[in-house]
Amino acid sequence: TERAEQSLKAGCDVVLHCNGDLKQMAEVAKATKKLKGEAKRRAEAALNRIVRAPEPLDVAESRARLEAALTGRFDAAKGPDVGEAQA
Repeated sequence: TERAEQSLKAGCDVVLHCNGDLKQMAEVAKATKKLKGEAKRRAEAALNRIVRAPEPLDVAESRARLEAALTGRFDAAKGPDVGEAQA
């Protein structure tokens, strides 16, 4: 909880505590407050930018990319950015 509190005092709007220890995660959640004011506005604006409709999928291209990745022939530099459609 100390790190979470320090992060919030340093100006972070949100802190994540994801180590898998449910007790620690509950303690951090209890020690932090709900978003309000500008922090809440920024979070809502970010959530509104999330693409909610699924992207079209070219099944043949996806299978070819998967096969290339599994066989070590995939060149990540030539592939599309994972988030390019959401930009």
